[in-house]
Amino acid sequence: MGPASPHPPRGMRRREFHAMSHSCRHDVLNIVWWRRQAANHRGQERKEMGERIYLRCPGKDETVAVAIGFSWGAFLLGFVWALSKKMWFAAFVMLAVNLLLFCSGLWGETADLIGLVLSVLFGMACGMYGNQWHRWTLEKRGYVML
Repeated sequence: MGPASPHPPRGMRRREFHAMSHSCRHDVLNIVWWRRQAANHRGQERKEMGERIYLRCPGKDETVAVAIGFSWGAFLLGFVWALSKKMWFAAFVMLAVNLLLFCSGLWGETADLIGLVLSVLFGMACGMYGNQWHRWTLEKRGYVML
């Protein structure tokens, strides 16, 4: 049982793959192989809600799972969620936009309603793109997709 091919998984550069130790490469291939087997067993190749993408840092023995789809944490918690994921720039931007929307609500009743609607829309946008931003941030730090 196990992977049949010594080739790197899709999304991983050959040089990075071959720079890993033998046991690390074996682990990466096993994870990919078992995920494919599970998907074939279920008869599902499409991505479902709750499915995750796994990223691994080649220099460290650390694997991070990033969910696919809507992020309830980003929608409900906003910049606090971004801080917990160590996404500093995204947290700063989310905090700045939330403060602007909060301050716009202090100008009157109509502005209060507009600020509330814009705040909910901004939260929905953060929820829709939050996991993508998290994956992008990890890839910028050197993590590769398994």
